[in-house]
Amino acid sequence: MADLPNDNHPTTVNRFPSREQPIQDFISLGHEITSCLPLQMSLYLNVIFFPFWILISTVMLYLKYEYLTTIHKFILILIIVCLTINEIVRLYLGYLGNLSEKVPELAGFWVLSVVLQLPLHFLLLFSPPIWPFPAETAVESVMLALLFSQLSTGFFALRKSARYQARRYHLTQVRKNMSMEQVETKQRHS
Repeated sequence: MADLPNDNHPTTVNRFPSREQPIQDFISLGHEITSCLPLQMSLYLNVIFFPFWILISTVMLYLKYEYLTTIHKFILILIIVCLTINEIVRLYLGYLGNLSEKVPELAGFWVLSVVLQLPLHFLLLFSPPIWPFPAETAVESVMLALLFSQLSTGFFALRKSARYQARRYHLTQVRKNMSMEQVETKQRHS
């Protein structure tokens, strides 16, 4: 009859290495996760809410179109088209930058949010000549709340990711210099 392995058997250690080694041994520079969960949750909620925003914005535009002046018609259509295109690009960059831990994409997401999205959403919400309906006010308020949460969490995620990438770069330079020094000392001793 075969003996069953006990807890001290090497196969147990091989199958469950975390029982013997602390988690810090598994996390080293280069394997640390720097993506931001609150930012990812906010981006996910924004992706879910975005079709509702488009639907309500276009329906409200249709309802008040005949009451607007020609210039306001043009401005409102331009704002909605610009916000729609920008939102798609911004959410894509946010997802890619956060999940892949890529600093340029995350920075692009943050800049698009600050420079384009924020002023245009404020214009839609607080511009008296555009006459926002209560449904528009509610939808724009939710979009602004999501945008503010993404700006705050995105800033910290961007800063953390940039610092991590800089540390990683400096560490590879130090390792490269150390290995070059070791090669030079071996060549001198030979």
